[in-house]
Amino acid sequence: MSLKHDLYRFLYQITKFNTFYLDSLTGVYIRDLILRLAEMEFDQSRRYKLPLTVMMLDIDHFKKVNDTYGHSTGDAVLKSTAQVFSTNLRKADIIGRYGGEEFLVILPVTGELGATLLAKRLLKVVSENVIKSKKHSVTVTVSIGIATFDPQSSQDDNVNALIDRADKALYEAKNGGRNTFRVG
Repeated sequence: MSLKHDLYRFLYQITKFNTFYLDSLTGVYIRDLILRLAEMEFDQSRRYKLPLTVMMLDIDHFKKVNDTYGHSTGDAVLKSTAQVFSTNLRKADIIGRYGGEEFLVILPVTGELGATLLAKRLLKVVSENVIKSKKHSVTVTVSIGIATFDPQSSQDDNVNALIDRADKALYEAKNGGRNTFRVG
């Protein structure tokens, strides 16, 4: 596993000096890098027979925030929410902006139970976070989709299948009333 540690240290050094790999607004990894890291983690999990969970997180009613308060407030929401996510993850966890108001979180060596406990905590801390922009204070909620790769029983052939399951679970959470999570 020292190779993995060296790779993460290398990636940290790159991002420390080169913001090309970080989303300029939120400060988390860009989509291309988070997907590459997800693939690496999936390969490690399969090779060493360890669980891996991915979470898709989406800010609820984000378009309404932009339409009601303006894009500068929307930007503040994205930035603040990403920071709340990041501060509630372990050092080994990885977060990136998947697109728009969606984020992908990779939880190495984490099963479904650990992921659901994290999801509950994220739902709480995000909903309690008051986001202040120049003219407005707003609160938001998130919906979360969770999918776990269990090397003993999983039928996921690749990380894309795992992410697709998390994405479907996210839409189930959104259709189930938002501000909740679903496991796919």
